[in-house]
Amino acid sequence: MMPTVFKEDFNYDESAVKSDWNWNKLFVPINQKISPMIPHEPDDFKYGSPFKTKPNHQQQQQKQKPIPALNPNAASFKMFEQKTDTETAMNSKEKHSKRHAKKHAKNPRNTVSDDAILAIHGFKKTKKIKDSLQGEIYEGRSLKGSKLSRRRVIIKKTLKSLQKQGISIQDGMNIVVDENIIKEAVILSHLTVDNQSMGSAICKLLAFFESSDAYYIIMEHGGNITLKEFVDIAHEHIKNGKLKASVWKKTCKYIGWQIAATLYWMHQDMNCAHLDLTLENIVINRGNFIENEQDGTVTVDRGISCKICDFGLAEIFKIDGNKLKKYFEYDVDEEILGAFHVNSKYAMSGSYKSPQIFAEEVFDGRKADIWSLGIILFYMSFGIYPYQRQSVNDCGYWSVKHSQINLFCDMQHLSHLNSNKLMVLIHGCLCCRESERFEIEDVIKALWFKTYFNRYTDKIKQQSEMQLNKNIVANNECKLDHIPYYKPQ
Repeated sequence: MMPTVFKEDFNYDESAVKSDWNWNKLFVPINQKISPMIPHEPDDFKYGSPFKTKPNHQQQQQKQKPIPALNPNAASFKMFEQKTDTETAMNSKEKHSKRHAKKHAKNPRNTVSDDAILAIHGFKKTKKIKDSLQGEIYEGRSLKGSKLSRRRVIIKKTLKSLQKQGISIQDGMNIVVDENIIKEAVILSHLTVDNQSMGSAICKLLAFFESSDAYYIIMEHGGNITLKEFVDIAHEHIKNGKLKASVWKKTCKYIGWQIAATLYWMHQDMNCAHLDLTLENIVINRGNFIENEQDGTVTVDRGISCKICDFGLAEIFKIDGNKLKKYFEYDVDEEILGAFHVNSKYAMSGSYKSPQIFAEEVFDGRKADIWSLGIILFYMSFGIYPYQRQSVNDCGYWSVKHSQINLFCDMQHLSHLNSNKLMVLIHGCLCCRESERFEIEDVIKALWFKTYFNRYTDKIKQQSEMQLNKNIVANNECKLDHIPYYKPQ
């Protein structure tokens, strides 16, 4: 019989993670064997397909069962640890010295295995996807008889030893990283459990727990393929004459709108910036290419959708009466930080860094996301990056810096995939001067998105009003006190 575990039983070293929020709010008594999963009201809203033709019987999308979520009460966000008798007997900090840590590493019987700790919480690994900065990412499933009914999941494991030191080991070298898996879990809980974006385009948090040497985040399985992999396949079909450019343009606009609308909700309603928005951190569901048996051409599955994942570098900004959300450019002489200014993290993916991040200057978190969105829109549309490195010697970056992206596309023989409305949007996103770069409201109102904006603007306004009221109530009831707001250094 599994023992009941209370927070007093945890031998937790608060110095393991650099954070300032109250850890006691993350730990609550466990009175059941497995965390209670209170069902979340399903969001049936889905953006309409970009294709007018009706799907055949085999292509019809089946409605999925609603995913049970964590307890929606933010104040009771749960993190659990299940220990063996051997581990429970070692509750003094002295026994967790480096000498004992090396001893346990040599004797794996003293620790709970991945399979055991996952099984305790109702999950199982099925295959490894890739290494992460501080651990591994797996594809898995919930076990038969669990609350999730054998649903496919993503398991992100982070080693406590690397988390404590704030480093990642790559090619034998220690590299300082800004990722914090506990902070990521709290932010995901806030964005996907306590709240929900229109279209549900963020991978939902399902569970979060720890063993003696690792943390585990369990997320819904958002798709079988990353956006980059999907785009690469599509452009290979275009080169081979199998996929029409007109079909691909519709697909890019549809996926781009889902990303932009989600960013609008994050920036405007949740005061959150992703800060690591990449093609690899967006997954595609039903990214199938359906072949016409008569002529060999392909089209895109009309049930396609996308979800944003990996919030390891995300930040939520605290907005109070003294700070306005309106953007203003940071002045090095005045040294006044705005509500969304970031001055202490520059570890985003290299190809997606804005010029301000690249130069390690103070930057606006929202504007950094917009630059990344511009890179994504360009790669989706043309199948290549707009530049290889941020240098005037790079032809692509020179074109970006001098607003000559059209010329760059001509030089790459990609004019057949271009359009004036698309280029206006990309220029607005990839503006090197941060103060002149588009804000998210400019993005969703761009002419390239006109059809979608006109169709969904009322729903966006309605959601913003509801979210604003919900935030006010939550703040008055002190339900947001556990949020790890960004603190400038």
